[in-house]
Amino acid sequence: MRTGEVLALASLPDYEPNARTLGDGDSIRNRMTQDVYELGSIFKIFAFTLAIEEKTVQLDELINVGKPLKLGNHYIHDFEHLGPLIPGWKVFADSSNIGTAQIEMRSGPTEINGVTMAHYIQWALLTYAFTVINAPAISVPCGFTRDGLPVGLQIAGRWHDEIGVLRAAAAFEAAAPWAHQRPAV
Repeated sequence: MRTGEVLALASLPDYEPNARTLGDGDSIRNRMTQDVYELGSIFKIFAFTLAIEEKTVQLDELINVGKPLKLGNHYIHDFEHLGPLIPGWKVFADSSNIGTAQIEMRSGPTEINGVTMAHYIQWALLTYAFTVINAPAISVPCGFTRDGLPVGLQIAGRWHDEIGVLRAAAAFEAAAPWAHQRPAV
C-alpha cells in the first residue's frame, strides 16, 4: 500500500451500536471516530517516523517525562505518570505526550515558504486545529513541487459532516488527471 489510505481502525473496548450498555467498558461510542485525540495519539506515529528518519532520536535514549512540558502559554501533560526518565521506544509504546512533543521539536523543516519554523509543532498546528474542534478532515494529493515531491490538500468540514468531506475528496480526486502518478522513491 503506497497511497496512505486508512484500511482499518480498531477501538477497544469494542463499540456495538445494537448492544449499548453502561456497564464496564465503553460501548456507548466508537472512540476511533468520535473522540478527540491528543498530540501523543495523533502525531506520535508521524513524529517518530520523522525523528527516526532524520536521526534525531535513538530508541534507547532516555527522555525526561517527569513533569509537564511548557510550550508557549500551554502545558503538555501525560494521561498517566510514566516516570521521570523513559527510553524513546517507551515514549512511543506508552503514547507519552510529553516525550513525543520533545521528540517532535527536534525534527522537521526549519522554514516553510520563507517563514521560520521553531519546531515541528509550529508547522503541524494548522492541521491539529481540526482535531481539537472534532471536525472531520482529509488530506488528498493535489500535485507535485518543481522537485517532484508530493503536495497535499486538506479538506475540512462541519462537525459530523464526514460524508460531505469524503464526497468532496472523491470529487477532487476524480477531477485530478494526475492522481495515478507517484513520486520517485
